[in-house]
This record gives sequence, C-alpha cells and structure tokens, in this order.
Amino acid sequence: MKGSIVSMDAIYCQKDICRQLIDKKADYVLSLKKNHATLYDDVSLYLDTQIKKQAVEVKEEIEKGHGRIEIRRYALSPHIDWLESKEDWIGLKAIGMVESIREINGKQEKQLRYYLTSLTDLTKFSETARDTAILNLTFHPVFGLAGGIGSKLCSMNAISASQPQSTDS
Repeated sequence: MKGSIVSMDAIYCQKDICRQLIDKKADYVLSLKKNHATLYDDVSLYLDTQIKKQAVEVKEEIEKGHGRIEIRRYALSPHIDWLESKEDWIGLKAIGMVESIREINGKQEKQLRYYLTSLTDLTKFSETARDTAILNLTFHPVFGLAGGIGSKLCSMNAISASQPQSTDS
C-alpha cells in the first residue's frame, strides 16, 4: 500500500482505519457522512463558509455529453487547527468538499460530499474523489462485502500516487 491513495466510503470513515493506512505509508480520502454528526456539521459549516468568502481554492470541472451536463467543484483546506477532533484522526492534514450538479433533460440534481484526508494537494484530491465516485457507481454493491482493510475488494479503491501500486504491505 506504500505510496497509494486509498479512498473509502463513509462506512470506513473510522479512526482505526486512518491509523492502519498511515502505518502502511498510504494516504487516504475518507467520505464523511452524518453518522459523525458533530464532525460533519463542523466540516461542512467551515468549508461552506470559506468557499462563500472565497478563502479557499475551488477547482471546477464541466462535462457535457449524452444529454446531460455535470459540474463538479472541489475544495480542499489544510487549515484544520480549529478542528477539535483532528488529533483523533491519525494523518489528517485537510478537509475537502465535492459539489456535483447534474442536469439531465432540464432537471437539476445537486449533491455535496465532505471528506477527511491526508492529502493537501487539490489536484490529487479532486482526481481521487472523482475516480472514487466512478468506482462507487460501478462497484458499490460489492464493497459492502469487504472484509476489512486488507481485503482485495477494499484495495480496488487504492489509487497509485505516483508509481505502480506496490504489492508489499
């Protein structure tokens, strides 16, 4: 796992998983949902406020095709000193947000997703979040069967940072 970026859905957004990934010299992007209510509220409020104040960089992608338009906006903030529980999440260096707006035949859907991550580079974060969304749409039914951090199914979401994925643990 050394050198990989591992992204996981909210079911794996657990402090112990962060420790295991950092121990294996991997980075992580963990989806944050409302099951971590206080943390979710803190992260969403902070990022939403920073974006409105234009105090954080936002990367935007627009895709058109097959009768639809999709706009994705990515934001990443390494400014987490204010976050009370940051020490509980080993390796946590930033919080991120992805806003997806899809328009199909005049109907618009908007989705906001928030993340905890050991990444501080907006491009790496956006690429990982986008690739994970595609994988989750494709493979999500089988991810629920994963047996833990060492499982082959979980490693399907491991994205090499800069070199081919290592097979040594």
